[in-house]
Amino acid sequence: MESISELCKETVSILAKAKNPDYIINFAKEQMSKHIASGMKKITRPENNVYWDIIFKEGDFFIEQNNKFHQYRLIGNGKTYFSILKKEKLTELLIKIIEIGRKQNACDLKTSMSVYQVVVDANIDEKQGCKLITLNDARKQFPETYNLSSGFYTVHPCNESALTPIDNYFGNLALDRDNECVVLLGKMGAKCVSISRKENNEGNNNISADVKTSIKNDFQITVDVGSSILKNLNNQMNFKVVFKGTPTNLNRDLLLNSIWFKNDPQLNGLLESLLSDNPAQEWDFEENIDSAFNFDFSVGASILGIVESRLKEEFKKLSKVTRSFHVEF
Repeated sequence: MESISELCKETVSILAKAKNPDYIINFAKEQMSKHIASGMKKITRPENNVYWDIIFKEGDFFIEQNNKFHQYRLIGNGKTYFSILKKEKLTELLIKIIEIGRKQNACDLKTSMSVYQVVVDANIDEKQGCKLITLNDARKQFPETYNLSSGFYTVHPCNESALTPIDNYFGNLALDRDNECVVLLGKMGAKCVSISRKENNEGNNNISADVKTSIKNDFQITVDVGSSILKNLNNQMNFKVVFKGTPTNLNRDLLLNSIWFKNDPQLNGLLESLLSDNPAQEWDFEENIDSAFNFDFSVGASILGIVESRLKEEFKKLSKVTRSFHVEF
């Protein structure tokens, strides 16, 4: 078995690198609660620090020992997480923290955001933190990417075969979701789809987080069933899509291969209605982007050369934008 000093070193190292050290510590304490409660006592740090020796420190975390009372405690982020009198209880808890921390950090590493620097010329210098990839290779590796060009991208959160630009990340995802929704509604036999966007802030109704203009416009396009409309949406606040042509035969498998709506209750409910003996003639529902999709704001801000708070504010604004759909069949 590893010594206390080795366990302390690995524990502190794991917590210093963890995205959510509180989760790791609290989860370990919960799993150990039946065995460790009697060995944990909260103490006040003595004014005279001569009794305390730091066993190991990394970043904001350290484990120290009181050489007078033979007590150990973990401190990090300006607070004491636990203090333990019994050495064997400390050993058990540290092993548990290491076990949970290894798994959590491995998961965080696996799911952390990868950034691709798409270039035309492979001789261009790679930006720190990015994976350099040529435009041709990117098109082969991510064939479902719309309008791919040079720039900085990350993998689409719902489609591993597509990239999404880092710049205006959430706005692009909102448009991508709207695009697929309208195409699916066309395949369901919709004659007309009207979409209006509004921001749920009083006194600020003419600004939307996923558009670049503050002028409120109405927009109408006519498309064939199943065609892409993303290029036609641009930055419009309100628009209407009128379909022409004969829709394909409606079946229950329509949403199975959907990127965004495979398990969406609203579109699945609409599909069930259209397949019934008394199908809907009109349908109203609302959509909004309220998930950050594990977007790493720190990485995104670094790539774009802006402060992290600005990206978070952009997401906050977008999350307040509601898109209202009115569908006629």
